[in-house]
Amino acid sequence: MKHGRMRNEPLSQAARGVASAAILGLAVAACGELTAGGLGEATVLVTGGVAADDGGASAAVVAGGAEVVGTVTATLQVFVGNAGTRFVELTDGPRSVTVDIRGELEEELATRAVDVDDFTRVRLVYQQVTAVVESGLVVDDRPITGPVRVHFGTDQARTAEQDAVFQVRDDRTSVMIIGLNAAAWLQAADEATREVDSNDFHGHVNTGRGGSDHR
Repeated sequence: MKHGRMRNEPLSQAARGVASAAILGLAVAACGELTAGGLGEATVLVTGGVAADDGGASAAVVAGGAEVVGTVTATLQVFVGNAGTRFVELTDGPRSVTVDIRGELEEELATRAVDVDDFTRVRLVYQQVTAVVESGLVVDDRPITGPVRVHFGTDQARTAEQDAVFQVRDDRTSVMIIGLNAAAWLQAADEATREVDSNDFHGHVNTGRGGSDHR
């Protein structure tokens, strides 16, 4: 006849020790799997022009060869991820940055420690985007100067995703550049409302990879 422990019979001290060791071993192994890849550093830069993969940026030249002069301020969150997986935020909440429309300079939006991984998608969630035009913007043969804002009609309209290649490594700072390309979407400004519809805005924003700094 086979003998077994009754359902309510307590484990012996030795058996309890073996069980505890097994549970501890599983927990340690799980933690090891979560942290085995290590942490890397990710920096997000923003330019008012077009982001390039070599870490540079170029300005958008409007019809007639004129450059739009002014600044653009954006408040946004930046996330990276892969299709069908959880996205990781790089900005730690909404962050604001002001850059020149011509894309002459890049400004840092955020720097954060991120798990080492290869990411293929970027998600941008905007709170507000406003350009202040000094000169160079002509719509329907009429010059426009002063504030021009992007109109986000719904919460869904504030979010845009695009394909990207962003690699985070533990021995360097990985740099992403967001190109607001303001001179392009400003061409869709409504003269009366001084607004640009979000549908005309999202398609012009791009991302690029900056040079990685070894740490």
